[in-house]
Order: sequence, then C-alpha cells, then structure tokens
Amino acid sequence: MAADALTGRGRVVRELTKRLREEGYRSDVLRHAVPEWWTADVEDEDEGATEHLKLILARRLGLDVGEFLQHDRIVPDAPVGMRFKQSKALAEQAPPDAAQAYCASIARLVAATIPRSKAVSQNAAEVRAEILAYGDAAWVSLGGLLRYCWSRNIAVLHVAAVPGARGMDALVYRVNGCDVIVVTRNEQRLAAWDAFLIAHELGHIALGHVRENESLADVVDEGEGANGEGDANRFALGVLGSLDSPPFWRGFEGTPRQLADLAWSQSTSLQVDPEHLALRFGRETNDFAFMHRAIKTRCSQPSYPMRTVNAAAEEHLDLSSLPPDVAEMLSGVLREPFG
Repeated sequence: MAADALTGRGRVVRELTKRLREEGYRSDVLRHAVPEWWTADVEDEDEGATEHLKLILARRLGLDVGEFLQHDRIVPDAPVGMRFKQSKALAEQAPPDAAQAYCASIARLVAATIPRSKAVSQNAAEVRAEILAYGDAAWVSLGGLLRYCWSRNIAVLHVAAVPGARGMDALVYRVNGCDVIVVTRNEQRLAAWDAFLIAHELGHIALGHVRENESLADVVDEGEGANGEGDANRFALGVLGSLDSPPFWRGFEGTPRQLADLAWSQSTSLQVDPEHLALRFGRETNDFAFMHRAIKTRCSQPSYPMRTVNAAAEEHLDLSSLPPDVAEMLSGVLREPFG
C-alpha cells in the first residue's frame, strides 16, 4: 500500500524514492516524506523539479542538504552529540544514523508546536505521587504517564516506520527548550512495556542527561551501560513503583495462570500495574514466553498501546501552527498503522 501511494507521481519521485529505498528507506517512510501535492503535472511545470524534491526530502528525512543537492549523496544528518546504546543482540550493527536523523527531524516539527518544557523532579517518588493523584489512580498507567509528560510540555509520540533495520527502542531530543520523546519499537506488546520505555526517557530528562540539540537513543535493557542508562532505568522503576517492591516472582514454580493471579493480587497493595509486575518476572527470569502466556489468561485481546500514545499527541499538538503540507506529513506519521 505504501509503495502504491507513490505510483504515478512522476519520474523524479520514482527515481529518487528508488535510490532512497536502496539505502534502506522504507516505502511507508517515503510515502509521508513526498508531499501529497507533488504530482507528475507538478514535475512537468517545474524545471528544477529534481532539486526541489531533493530539498523537501532532505528536510523531511533528516538528510544533509548540501550532500544531497550538490553531490547527490544520501547522508543522514543525525543531531550533534547523538549517542546510541545497543543491546548485545545488536552489537554487530552500526548505529542507525538514518533512523536517528529521521526521528530528530520529526521531533523538530513536534517541538515547533509546543511550549518550552517544564522541569521534572529528579525524585522518582515525587513524580509517581503526582501521577497517582490523578483521580486516585490505582497505579501508574501508560495513560497517567502520558498525562504527566504533557502537563510538563514534554511531547511523546510513536513513529511506527523508520529507515533501516530496528536498532533502537526510543530516543529523547531537546530543541529550543522542548523535550520530545520518540518511541520506535513497533510490536504488539504490553502497555506496561511502553510505559517503561517512556518513563526511562523521562528519567534521562529529569536527571539532566539531555542537552540542547543533542539526543539519547536507546535499546533499553537491564544493563548499566553508558549515558546514565542505569540511573534512567532506576528512575523508571521508581516512577512505576517496582524499584523497591518485593520480588514476588523469586522461586515461583507455578502455572502461567497462577503467575497472573499472583501479579493481579499484588497489584492493588503495591499500587503497581499487574502487567508491569508480570513484565518484571519476564525480564528477570528471561522467560518472556511464560510471561505472555500468563498475561493472556487475563487479557485475551491484542494490545496496541501506541494508539493511545499518538491519540494523546494529536490531542495536544497544535498542527495548525505548521505549514499545511508539513502538518499533513506529521499527521500521517502519527496515524501510520502499527501492530
């Protein structure tokens, strides 16, 4: 479907997108990067059509404009100071500069639609207490975490399609005093896992790891790593409420249903999302298959939590402050199917 959306849009579109796909730019990324108004008729009327579209694509994909226009080279222009954390499984891969540059480009558009971000307490317990105060919440949910972020003018969005192979789960980028969290992990999964990713990036912001025009890109795992990963992990667990929770899963030898019953029974007294408790079991035992079987005994329907994330983004972003074609692109990115 993504490739079909570019069919018949003109020779320049065909040639440039073919080259970009050869460099790892997916059709569902390019579909949003090419303006809706660009047609074969536009090309026929524009003597500099190739240079014109190159300029548009460079800005929207985060490419080095000079390299693309003057030397016909596709060079991702990742933010200054970009730092990247990889899991062991990705140790042989180079950092996905194309993905980072593209997400930073999207983040810059988002930042143009929100006020400057407010400070976040370095004390995870204070952040947690504020979220739990929202309507006497039973625990810190994905929705509550999103509400907190947006109350601080910290934008959170999910980008379903990025260039190249998956090499990061999330990043946080600051531009013009605005913090933008971008989640790129694109799988059907638990809302609790997405809450952890967002709380982790919020930790980077709170702890002062993010500087203007720099960003932190993560594959979040339990390792300490560089870039304050261990501190950000502990902040996230503190916000979600399981940092000091009793490890009820230690020595557990029951069935998936019994694990689910135990997690759900513990959730009320601990004020921790039962899915998050089950997730901690999976992470610490490395038995994610057992964890998912347990959760399915309680939740039979597929979960697409990133719909919740982008619905909140659309509610808070003032897309009317952007040029119409740019707003159209960003809206398309937010509504890109996932799951």
